[in-house]
Amino acid sequence: VEDAQKRLSPSLSVEGVQLAVIPRETQDEALCYEFKCKMDSHTVLVYINAETGREEDVLLLLETEGGMLTI
Repeated sequence: VEDAQKRLSPSLSVEGVQLAVIPRETQDEALCYEFKCKMDSHTVLVYINAETGREEDVLLLLETEGGMLTI
């Protein structure tokens, strides 16, 4: 976890981390560390591959009246 967290931008403040399996564009899945972070007033999810240390995905969470959206 510590090695994966070192790959995050210093402008992100980590609020939590957990393991997650995410789909990839190559039609397979990757085991990742999911870092829930804050950047200014935004919540960001960063997925770091647990095996390779590669950044797999970054999602911005938007809270709306209808629920939670990801971009």
